[in-house]
Amino acid sequence: WLILIAAALAIGGSVAMSRSVGRRIDTVTQTARRVMAGSLTERIPLRGTGDDFDELAATLNEMLERIEEALEAVRRVSDNVAHELRTPLARLHADLDDLRNAQDEGERQRLADQASAEAARLQAIFDALLRIARIESGRHLPGFKPVDLSILVADAVEFHLPEAEARGQLIESRIDPDLTLDADPNLLFQAVSNLLDNAIKYSGKGSTVTVVAGKTRGGVAIEIADSGPGIPSAYRDKVVERFFRLPQSVGEAGTGLGLSLVSAIVARHNGELRIAGSKSGARIALIFGSPARGI
Repeated sequence: WLILIAAALAIGGSVAMSRSVGRRIDTVTQTARRVMAGSLTERIPLRGTGDDFDELAATLNEMLERIEEALEAVRRVSDNVAHELRTPLARLHADLDDLRNAQDEGERQRLADQASAEAARLQAIFDALLRIARIESGRHLPGFKPVDLSILVADAVEFHLPEAEARGQLIESRIDPDLTLDADPNLLFQAVSNLLDNAIKYSGKGSTVTVVAGKTRGGVAIEIADSGPGIPSAYRDKVVERFFRLPQSVGEAGTGLGLSLVSAIVARHNGELRIAGSKSGARIALIFGSPARGI
């Protein structure tokens, strides 16, 4: 009788466990099917027991959230691309139509120059998009080598100094010597140059741009700050998206791809991009890992 009772309990327990596991698997399967059908907001319900199934469900929910965010970002990029390209294409089409009917030579030259400028803007947009895509997908051929960041940042400051002086702005720099990093010097120069260009362009006439480069516990950091209007906290996560522009900067020349390119370059170097600021100005930092040796 003991053997029969034990066998019955074992069989009953196995059936109950099998049904419980089956129900949890069915829940995951049904959620996956709803997601495949297009309902990206679906999530696997948690029981709160903290068991392996709950841990698996939490991981899958986090994965679904990342997928939803990525697809939403793709949608925003598609909308922004269409919006950004529509205006220069419309201007280019109008200029070409007017050029066809223009009789005065001076007018024809003016329209030709406008059409050429719009075509150059379109080319710049496509070049920036392709460059970002290559960097993010790893198709960019990196020239990683030991780089002296002290010299690189100083060169970037010197390159933008005439533009700042023309706007009545002051660039103050505090750059520690012997800052080294295994990196692609061309990409890093592009990142620092983009940040300086944004600081000069958007901080206004007579403002001060501060460039600080120094060592951290595990590597090096480059910080560029300005005394302009700053970046509101509501927009700090969005400014790295393609074509996103702050409301106060819509009238300024640009493509809205500068910080997107900087973000891709920093990610390619396994670094961190930190954006802060307030009404007293914007502050953006590039933080990289262990410094290189041998310089």
